[in-house]
Amino acid sequence: MNSNNRLKIIRDQLGLTQEELGKKLGLNRLNVTNLESGKVKISTLHALAIEHVLNVNKEWLLYGKGNPLIDRPETHAETAEDTRVVAEHQDLIKKFKKPEIAKEINGDLIELEELDDHLYIDVAKHIKSSVNAARVIKGSKKT
Repeated sequence: MNSNNRLKIIRDQLGLTQEELGKKLGLNRLNVTNLESGKVKISTLHALAIEHVLNVNKEWLLYGKGNPLIDRPETHAETAEDTRVVAEHQDLIKKFKKPEIAKEINGDLIELEELDDHLYIDVAKHIKSSVNAARVIKGSKKT
């Protein structure tokens, strides 16, 4: 059994639909489908988010080691950092005029990074130069 199968198993055990899991992770249903089907490999970043949101042991999810569910004490060192990262991500999504589109684009970028690091970097550079071009057109000084 691989991590993709384990994700589907734990989602089913927790009684969540793919759409519900996607909302909790800031992904759309198609991204969850791709993770569960194996079209997209579950990354460490995915595993950390799933661990934080669902209290699923990331070692179990990625490697099948340990118990599937964890009881995380509030003093756990990763809890504060994971909470901060998730909160920052959620705050960033809220800044968009259309948060649902931002979630979808975020999911696409995660999938692209999993599929091809070089293409992901090229897309990031293109986005940066497009933003800089838009600033020049608008007369903004920020770079």
